[in-house]
Amino acid sequence: MSGSNRQSSSSSSSSGKRKSSGSPPRGRKSTAGADETHYVEKILKKRYVNGRAQLLLKWQGYSMEESTWEPIENLTGDCMRMLADFEAELFAEQCCRIDASMIY
Repeated sequence: MSGSNRQSSSSSSSSGKRKSSGSPPRGRKSTAGADETHYVEKILKKRYVNGRAQLLLKWQGYSMEESTWEPIENLTGDCMRMLADFEAELFAEQCCRIDASMIY
């Protein structure tokens, strides 16, 4: 688990079971081994820390307040498709903002 910084969400439309080797939210103890897989419900935000991308992940079965920032390298499996969808959404939002600012 990375930082404990919490921010409001700008949601990704994708949801479902997505694997991540990231840590579950703090305060939750795992009864399984160290190789336990946790599931990402949604990617909420993206940021850069020391030039490295991190994602704010909403974990399946956990509250929104327990979302954590994880390095992009921790994503596996279908999370990469979820990330691609999230990136496409960000790009579309930025294009709309640029187009709207050009209209007087």
